[in-house]
Amino acid sequence: MKQFMTSLHVLPILVTLLLLYRPLQCIEESNSLGGNRRLAIELLSHKPCRKGRWDERIRFPSSRIAELVPDPKKEFGCYKIRGEVEVFKEVQGEIQIYVRSQLGTRGAPEKCSNFDPRTKCGGTGSCIYCGLCNKSPGMNELFSLQVDGERFDCDRGIDKGTYNSIEWHFCTPTLDEFLENADIDPDFWSKHGNKGQIIFQTIQIYNVSLNTLPPAKLQKVLNSGDGMIACHKLVVNYLQDG
Repeated sequence: MKQFMTSLHVLPILVTLLLLYRPLQCIEESNSLGGNRRLAIELLSHKPCRKGRWDERIRFPSSRIAELVPDPKKEFGCYKIRGEVEVFKEVQGEIQIYVRSQLGTRGAPEKCSNFDPRTKCGGTGSCIYCGLCNKSPGMNELFSLQVDGERFDCDRGIDKGTYNSIEWHFCTPTLDEFLENADIDPDFWSKHGNKGQIIFQTIQIYNVSLNTLPPAKLQKVLNSGDGMIACHKLVVNYLQDG
């Protein structure tokens, strides 16, 4: 009898826990809006950065003469830019890319999340992308520089000249990655995100190993442009559906 009475006391507690669990589960599921599907892009403009004190060696064309088009060899949300590229000086050796991504013209750069802790490369937000010459499958799926349909060869390099065979390839983050990194509430996006989110990106190509620099030294290099050989600005609208 005593055991039966104890069971009666426990039963309401179990029911309460189950009722609480179901709403929590629904909230968790609602916070995941896009799954693994990448965001689409509406291109507003892209152009070379204004020339500064940095040593410009490569200049990519602007959106007036170079379209941004879907990459047919990759998944939805991956794009490429191809046009007449000017190489002012020979480029040889390792190249790395720093992408500064921000929500406004004067906004702070987004944090870099989901990067490889071993290499400090890759990820979502304002991140470093390294190993661009590595031809291994799966390497640098988010950003790559290709010459004649192949990844840039660091040893062979590129000679001075004008090229129509250099392409810039990149992929957008998934919606869930973007919302988490930009600290945007999923419920807010569900109600107001139908028009997308404008993103300002500065893509800087360096002829130095950024990922091996201490944080203070890295920030100094990014601010001064030491070792930067190319710079390009993109203004895009991230959309959930293409």
